[in-house]
Order: sequence, then structure tokens, then C-alpha cells
Amino acid sequence: MIGKEERLEVFQQLTACCYNIWNWKYDTQFNVIESNCPHELLFDQLFLSEGRRKTIDEHMRKCHVPIVYTASAILSWIIAFERLEDSVTAIYVKGPFFKGFNDEKSYSDILKPLCLDKEAESTLRSDFQSLPMLTSSSIIQFAIMLHYSLNAETISASEVLPYSTKESKHKKPGKILVDQFEGTNGYWNTEQELLYKVRNGDLNYRDIIERASVLSNWKYDGDKMNVDYYRQHLHVLLTLVSRAAVEGSLPRKISFSLCSEYRRMLNRCYTISGLHQISDVMLSDYIQRVHEMKELSTCPSPIRMCCAYIDTHPGEKLTLEFLAKKVGYSVYYLSRKFEQEVGISITDYICNKRLEKAKYMLTSTNLRIEKISEVLGFGSRSYFTSIFSKNMGMTPSAYRRSTDTI
Repeated sequence: MIGKEERLEVFQQLTACCYNIWNWKYDTQFNVIESNCPHELLFDQLFLSEGRRKTIDEHMRKCHVPIVYTASAILSWIIAFERLEDSVTAIYVKGPFFKGFNDEKSYSDILKPLCLDKEAESTLRSDFQSLPMLTSSSIIQFAIMLHYSLNAETISASEVLPYSTKESKHKKPGKILVDQFEGTNGYWNTEQELLYKVRNGDLNYRDIIERASVLSNWKYDGDKMNVDYYRQHLHVLLTLVSRAAVEGSLPRKISFSLCSEYRRMLNRCYTISGLHQISDVMLSDYIQRVHEMKELSTCPSPIRMCCAYIDTHPGEKLTLEFLAKKVGYSVYYLSRKFEQEVGISITDYICNKRLEKAKYMLTSTNLRIEKISEVLGFGSRSYFTSIFSKNMGMTPSAYRRSTDTI
């Protein structure tokens, strides 16, 4: 049987084939023994800031299972412990890396607690850009493999513990989801089913959401750390969904624009119920758009041109005469052919696209409702409110309040 050093070397070489993640070895007093990080002092300071050193120290005094420590902006580290009998002899760290999404706009939040000079901050910002992005499943696998490399002990995914900067100082978190790779009811399997639905624009996806809720909602019981963890989970899911939508024929520009919009909404939300509402709207939006693209793929080119123009110019005065001239059809033929191919009248299609844009403007801008109504061609606020309420089940003001969780 090969020894620890050989196992560790193999593990580090295998992970390096996919991701350039730095490896660290600390003694139990958090002195760096080994590291391949090019700016070791700066990243060591970052790793041990915001109470992380104290939290890790408290954790390894209680148990020796590996942890995934997540700071602001989903910046994370995998931490495992080399044991000799019941004592920790060394601490091994893999990271940092980003969980699913590397957003340059978040760098300021990461750097703020360090109070660095401009040169040091510039160095870290530059290095952040090259940090890899890992999915939740990859992170758990790496944590399990690192623990095995150090201790020749096999553990399950449910034994890997998540920690978060904001609450880890005084509360031990629960375990990370269920084992994502065991049985047919694991979260990983459910996630793959959901992504399959997204790729195919399958509107019958609610049963999968309900199954996912049964698997994961017990973790998110409302305390601050669990809200942060749930938000991080949704950021990763959003990345996967946006990519699946592109694979399903949604244009990249539209998919990634939506992704940026929903990220802003997630980052502004501080309640479990609000995050749940955003995730529901996000999934429905992506799947509906992919469904529409697949429906339109068999339509005649003039009908697709008409839909594309409406999609990108919802605020213009879109009359049948104007659109018919745009695509080379007569008014009567366009009206009849559009409903025949798309399944709804051209007037309803325009209204739906304006409502989609209205929801975005209500949640991402501070424009007055009268102005939004004017910009999108609804005319009066009363008419806009009537149409919005009929379709959304609440007024524009109520919708804005329901998503304004700052």
C-alpha cells in the first residue's frame, strides 16, 4: 500500500490536470510549511483573516473531518487535517478558488477587511482573475480525496462540513447536503434532471423542484449562515442553468445577460423566502425562453425575424403594419401566420415581452412606475397596473416591494 506522501502527490497531480489550485501545508500553529502560491504572504494573510484561523482551530479541536470554508463572493478553501491517533499533526489547504462564478465586481468585498496598500491590492486583484471556478460537486470530491490522501480513510460527502465567515465564529454549521452521488434520490441526480429540462425547454419541471426542496430545505432554517450558504448554492445553480440554456439553443448574449441580472438579485436578497422566490422565477424564465426558442426554430424565417425584433425592441410602438412591412408580409397574413406558428396572437406576444422587461426594470432600477410604463409603451400607469396585475397576480408596486430585499 502506498504511503501518505505518494497518495498526496498523486492527488495533487490529478487535480492539477483540471484546475490550477494552490496547495498549502500548515503546522498546527498556522505557520506555512509548504506552498506553491506565487504570492504566499498575501494569500496567507487573506486565508487567516476575518476569524478564519480561530474557527479552523476550534473545529479541529472538536473533530477532524475536512471542511469547505467560504468567505465573501463565494471565495473558498478546502481544509483537511493530517492525524496521528487522535491528534492533528498538520493542516492541508487547497485554494482559494471560486464556487461557480468569478465576478470582478466582488473583489472589493474580499479585499476590504485586509486594509492593504495599492500595490498589494493590485497584486491580489490580478491573481483573483486566474483563480479557477469549481462546482459544488467537484469541491466535495476534492475534499474527500484530500482527506483520504492524508489519512487513508474513506468518508462520505455528508461528512464534509461547510463554514461561512459571518457565522462560523460562534456556530457550528450543519452538514453539506446529502451525498450527491449515492442512490437515485441524491441531489446531484436531481440537478442533472433539472438541467436536462432546461436544455429541452421542458415546462414540466415543477416535480423536480419539489424533490430538490425535500433534499435541501432542511438545511436552510433561516439563520444568517444558512441564508449565505443557500445563496451560494443558487449562484452555482444559476451558472449551470445559464450554460444549459445556451446548450438548449438560447443565444449566449441573452443567457449571460439574464445570468448577470439574477446574480444582482441574489446578492441583494437576505431572506430564505426571497431567495426561494428568485430561484423559482429564474428557473421559470430560463426554461420558458428555451421552450420559446425551440418552438420558433421550426417557424418560417419571417416569423422568427418578427419575434426577434419584438424581443429586442419591446418599448417601441409595434404596430401590425410596421412589423408586416419589416418582414415582408401583408398585415392580414402576418396576423394569421404568427398566431398559427407561435400559438398566441402577435398582440399577446408583444405584451408578454413588455411584461418581462417591466419585471426586470422594477427589480434592477429605481425608475418610477410611471416612467417604466412610458418607456415600455403601456401608456398610462393605470393601464400598465391593470395588465401587470392580471398577469402577475400583484401590482407593479407590490412586485417591486416583494423583490426589494436590500
